[in-house]
Amino acid sequence: MLRNRSIMQKLFGIGLLLLTAIAPLWSQVYHDLGIGFSGLRIWEPSKPRALNEDLDYYWNPQVSYQLHFLEERLVTGLEFGWVYAKGLKDEENFFREDIQKSINLDIEAGVNLFKFKNSLLQWRAGVRLTRTYYFSNFMAAGEENNAATSSVEIARWREVKYDLTSVISYQLDLLDRRNKAATLALRISLESIYFFPGTRVFEPFPSKRRIAMGPSASLILRIKGKRNRGLF
Repeated sequence: MLRNRSIMQKLFGIGLLLLTAIAPLWSQVYHDLGIGFSGLRIWEPSKPRALNEDLDYYWNPQVSYQLHFLEERLVTGLEFGWVYAKGLKDEENFFREDIQKSINLDIEAGVNLFKFKNSLLQWRAGVRLTRTYYFSNFMAAGEENNAATSSVEIARWREVKYDLTSVISYQLDLLDRRNKAATLALRISLESIYFFPGTRVFEPFPSKRRIAMGPSASLILRIKGKRNRGLF
């Protein structure tokens, strides 16, 4: 299974490289540079046998680059960001807090489904590479004056994890872009991430599948490439 996943990622990367290198040479291209923020909710259809990581929320500020080519029909891009994931359970006689910090790199490709006068509707999918460098857990159970507590804190880099992303976005130009080399735009998206099962901190059994979904917003600088002059 790991070998097949590795082959799939290599083929995806090669295809993405060919599209971005060849297709723009005979069509109008646009470069989108963005800075944004997403807030996702994590769902687990079934809990793992040992709850050493119980995360509920997923915040992700990031910077992005997109290349629109073939008259804005197709799009490829990269996103690099910082991930702050947290799980919090605060109930009577029980408290639990999990915190995870990571960095991520998204490699995505997609299509602009509809293009309007000053906006477009876009769908893209890809692979998210995540590397966690910090994890902490704190639990307290029992009455306040007689509570049993436990805590774990790990500050070391873990192996890179591969997951799948899917995003649908609506992008609106904030300035009239006609005959302009650059303009500003606002991108509003609905993001989803499919987390492949993986071994968690101090947990000998693979975790169950998880899904995260939520909104994101980005401010975009759009740069118009020179027609029939390659990428720029």
